[in-house]
Amino acid sequence: MRQIIGFRNILVHGSAEVQDDRVWDTAAMKVPGLLETFDRLLASAHRREQLD
Repeated sequence: MRQIIGFRNILVHGSAEVQDDRVWDTAAMKVPGLLETFDRLLASAHRREQLD
């Protein structure tokens, strides 16, 4: 989570220093795994709600 926040801060506050290839690499290589993690967390939360 800390890395996500740090990367966001670089994009917002350091736009003059942003490296396009780094942004693309992050989007292409990291986001799919992050989405899978979010999907698992949401599914787990949904299952817990059904048990209550």
